[in-house]
Amino acid sequence: MELKDWHVQTEGNACVHITINKDVLLTDVELVLLNENRTPIIKMKVRNRDIFLCCHTENPMFVQIEHSVKYVTGSGADFYKDILKHKN
Repeated sequence: MELKDWHVQTEGNACVHITINKDVLLTDVELVLLNENRTPIIKMKVRNRDIFLCCHTENPMFVQIEHSVKYVTGSGADFYKDILKHKN
């Protein structure tokens, strides 16, 4: 799977929303939700093109589908706010 084949972002403060393009074959595809240290939190088989995973998104998160890894857009808001506060 290529980076252009899917998108991931936060949905509110408590969910991750993953969408996979219609032309991607989903047979034997696995998805892994990773925390800020890239430690796996959830592993699952992909059965849908529109996936919602509810979890805390205050820290940066990543999603891996096959060998493709993306930062979850919108995750880590509290984490980055704290880092900027400590820099000043």
